[in-house]
Amino acid sequence: MVEGFWGLRSSVSSLVILGLTLLPTVAVGQSIEERIDALTRELEALRLGGDVIEADSSFQGLGPAASRVYRIDQGVSIGGYGEFLYENYSKERQNGAASGSTDKFDALRAIVYMGYKFNDRLLFNSEIEIEHAKEIYLEFAYVDYLFTDNFGLRAGMLLAPLGLINELHEPPIFLGTERPLTENKIIPTTWRENGIGLFGANENIAWRAYMMNSLKGSGFKGSGLRGGRQKGAKAQAESFGYAGRMDYIGMPGLIFGASAYTGDTGQGSQLNGQDVGGGTTIWDL
Repeated sequence: MVEGFWGLRSSVSSLVILGLTLLPTVAVGQSIEERIDALTRELEALRLGGDVIEADSSFQGLGPAASRVYRIDQGVSIGGYGEFLYENYSKERQNGAASGSTDKFDALRAIVYMGYKFNDRLLFNSEIEIEHAKEIYLEFAYVDYLFTDNFGLRAGMLLAPLGLINELHEPPIFLGTERPLTENKIIPTTWRENGIGLFGANENIAWRAYMMNSLKGSGFKGSGLRGGRQKGAKAQAESFGYAGRMDYIGMPGLIFGASAYTGDTGQGSQLNGQDVGGGTTIWDL
């Protein structure tokens, strides 16, 4: 009996020693895997130019995705969105006559935001848009210099700071499938021109003030001002316009403010040897 007891005791001791020997090996194995995972995440972040940044906040009126470059520490910023529109029309009008409309499925927009943050003060931001799967536009491209976190200088191709949609035009942000008619005909969204300006904000107020090449009045039509946009492409700059806005932002979920534009839209046009001038003023609350 004594011999059996000691034999059992020796076996238990051997198992305990074996277990103690294996435990550090398992712990070390887990630690290596965790380190590999951490290194993989760091390499992926370096490849992308930083950590994955969620599009959850705006900067100076821009959409959340367009504001991505402001949320990184340094380096390249890439963002974007896509918009597809399916329209199913009634085959009859209200009076029973044939509508003549056909259903449509459109690759409406594919957007790429590209930016680069040089340091805490200087950055570049841009938006390239492909409309209807074949038309390519530069929507904005500018350089910001931040004197402080909330006050800076902006120069390049700028979005006119009018209305709700012209700057903040990412589809998940505004209500409705399509942009409102008021911000299509009266405020010719997307309205962008070459210029320079200042912007700033505090806890309650955000503002922007730009000088931009003016609209071209010869392009105006009875249906609206859209034809007067020069879009930064070999834009005539005989006349400049001034655009600005101020918003109350002190309450989360609420924006209340005003924006305005004024400028001579003659752009050097002449009639019978005389300069043709035409002032255009737009304001929005």
